[in-house]
Amino acid sequence: MLSASGGSGNYNFALQNGSSLPAGLMLSNTGVISGTPTQPGATTFTVIVTDTATNCTGNRTYTVGI
Repeated sequence: MLSASGGSGNYNFALQNGSSLPAGLMLSNTGVISGTPTQPGATTFTVIVTDTATNCTGNRTYTVGI
């Protein structure tokens, strides 16, 4: 589960346009990555988190190896 801090505490998580998780995985708007990966390899993706009270955003890039 992804997390964020420093805002109102109500966050919405989404993949940045053009980013994708490894095949078979999905990201919920609450920051939970779930599913079963279906292909080996490394995938780099960027997650954007939005504070729903202030509409402020932040992002972070991750690399996951399967």
